[in-house]
Amino acid sequence: MGHEIGSHTMNHMNVATTQIPDFAADCQKTFAILNQRCGEVKHFAFPYGRYFHFSESARKVVFDTGFNSCASAERGCHANGLRPINLHELFIRRDHVLLDWKTDHIMHFLLENSKNADFEQNFYEHPKEAK
Repeated sequence: MGHEIGSHTMNHMNVATTQIPDFAADCQKTFAILNQRCGEVKHFAFPYGRYFHFSESARKVVFDTGFNSCASAERGCHANGLRPINLHELFIRRDHVLLDWKTDHIMHFLLENSKNADFEQNFYEHPKEAK
């Protein structure tokens, strides 16, 4: 019907506090189950969605498993840079909106995010690894 299904782990784990082998096993399991039951699955969004709920090692696991994208729940938008972006480098920022929000409220977030867009924000950057 035009919808895409993605993974979000089996048990809504905090990836940052999960051992990488355990996360890798979970990631591979959800990838296999979803591909078997739903068809090709390309996307992963980690639970809780903030940078401190994830890690660079986990990002590598996501792409090594076979997903094509990794999404956070960090507000923001993406900006073009001076070089092409390898999809495995991209760390998707996204805004959530609620059905009952007024258009002006939604536009406020979209405008502020576009004003603050920066090419470096396209990539995963754990707070401890911040430049």
